[in-house]
Amino acid sequence: MTDRPQFDRSESEGPGPSVAEGPSYLERRNIPPLLFAIISIIAVFFLYQVGGGLLTYTALGGLEVTPMNVQGARLVTMIAQLLFILTPALILARFVRNDWRAVFPLRLPSIAETIAGFLGLLAVQRVLESLVFFQKQIPLPEIVRAILGPIKEIIQAMMKTLVSADSTAEFMFVVVVVSVVPAVVEESYFRGLLQYVFAKAWNPLGGALVTGAIFGLYHLNPFDALGLVGLGMFLGYLRYRSASLVLPVALHFANNLFAVIAIRMGMAYDETLPESIGQTPTAGIMLLQLVLFGAALALILRFYHQATRSVVGESM
Repeated sequence: MTDRPQFDRSESEGPGPSVAEGPSYLERRNIPPLLFAIISIIAVFFLYQVGGGLLTYTALGGLEVTPMNVQGARLVTMIAQLLFILTPALILARFVRNDWRAVFPLRLPSIAETIAGFLGLLAVQRVLESLVFFQKQIPLPEIVRAILGPIKEIIQAMMKTLVSADSTAEFMFVVVVVSVVPAVVEESYFRGLLQYVFAKAWNPLGGALVTGAIFGLYHLNPFDALGLVGLGMFLGYLRYRSASLVLPVALHFANNLFAVIAIRMGMAYDETLPESIGQTPTAGIMLLQLVLFGAALALILRFYHQATRSVVGESM
């Protein structure tokens, strides 16, 4: 045991919490950040899965999403995220710091940061798309394919039902449910609360990567896990370098919005870039895509790293 406080305030935190801020509950009780993070993950996971499931079953009379009950399912999904993820995150944050601004910083990114972030999102989407393509080429035992195949079809059918819209008004509601609310709620919980605590338990970059992995696995979708983990790590890196949730929230929103628009335009849920322009996604094409967009992503991240040198550490 050292004399170093659990949540070091020696670093600059910009216009955030006051220097007069007293010790947090965790500091007073000497609770290790890692233990608190693990408890938080288990508690929120239980609340969302069980509470959300009960709410869905009560409101819809079952767990199946159909065209007949899809509007209710969307509303329940939004309410469940607000009640069982965002609300606990806000409450738990008060145990970590007495000032929410330290855990949920909202520094506005510069124009250069914003452009680099959006370009990075486009590049990382193509990189992850390539990796998922090669992941699918891994042969699986027949019994595993027989089990996973129907599950994948159910998940894709449910997602298509949730994001499909027959009118402009319905489409706007879908955008709120699928893009706006998840961006705010999930970024507040993962890149806000959890990443802050993991950064204190280890270091800022380690916190970003671990939180990104948890973000991907938290969705309980084995078919999109690799892509979600990669996206989570990318958003975590932006949170670390920008010392703010603004850009991660904006890019999370944009990522989900792109998916909603793509499905509305008739594209398949997992359609690749080559398929979208009428090409067959062969191993050679996808390898070329991986190399080109991987190189582009590396350059973008290097530029972003330079653009954020003056702000790193503000809230970590």
